[in-house]
Amino acid sequence: MTVKYIVNIINGGKVRTLSFSRFFAVIGLFIFALFVSGSMLLFYDYISVKKSDLELLKTQKELERKNELIQAQRNRLHFFAEEINLIRNNLAELGKLEEKIRIIADLGKKNSENNEDKSIFGIGGVMPEPLDSRIGLENSHSSLVRGITDNADLLKNISSVKIENLEDLLGSLETKRSMLASTPSIRPAKGWVTSPFGYRESPFTGKKEFHEGYDIANRHGTPIVAPADGIVSFAGKRGLLGTAILIDHGHGILTKYGHLSQTLVQSGQKVKRGQEIGKMGNTGRSTGPHLHYVVYMNGRPVNPEKYILD
Repeated sequence: MTVKYIVNIINGGKVRTLSFSRFFAVIGLFIFALFVSGSMLLFYDYISVKKSDLELLKTQKELERKNELIQAQRNRLHFFAEEINLIRNNLAELGKLEEKIRIIADLGKKNSENNEDKSIFGIGGVMPEPLDSRIGLENSHSSLVRGITDNADLLKNISSVKIENLEDLLGSLETKRSMLASTPSIRPAKGWVTSPFGYRESPFTGKKEFHEGYDIANRHGTPIVAPADGIVSFAGKRGLLGTAILIDHGHGILTKYGHLSQTLVQSGQKVKRGQEIGKMGNTGRSTGPHLHYVVYMNGRPVNPEKYILD
């Protein structure tokens, strides 16, 4: 049986009646349901696409941030490579400077226990090759990182040896400076040489004798100065020398001053080169005002003229 559905439509004040069967009503409802379902599916797809777009944008921003971080790390690696090259060059220049100082100071090279040179080039035979910080890191990232690590370790070892060498050099220079400061090098008094070092005829006996000193004559009271740094080991009366002073300069060097009229230092006192220590006189066995100056090297008298450079 056919069921008719009647729908009254008011149009312009007039009522019109439409009638259709149940079949068409079901079809209409089905189409309406499809429309609603399709609309809902389209809306869901729209929301999903929007969500995907947001996720993609977020991923792109995260990727850009990571790329910036990677680039910053690459730039940092380039910087480290350049810094290591700079340290390498500085250490090489420091090694050359050390060698020059040792040559100038006549100290020779620093040797290790097995007699091999332990200079900056003694570690592994040669300095590490400089790193090429200009190469691209895309294909050589791990290679540059490994090179930086290896060079850093090697330069650390070289630095340790360099510290040891420079400490040794400093000690040697201190010893040299001490020796130079303690070596007589200036005239102890102004005046005229009346009797040099060596054999002479004695003014008292007329016989040939060895004169171990160096006699400088001048007026009574002429200043006597220390020819080098040292410590006064004796100051006072000393037999035929009269009033005398002895200075221990260290390193086996001793100087003696005789026939003084006055001493200005005392035993145990430190003196500096050029410091006035006494006055010229005529005490002890002497034929007139003069200074009897003697230089001893390891207990033996040596010619004082070799130690007068002014």
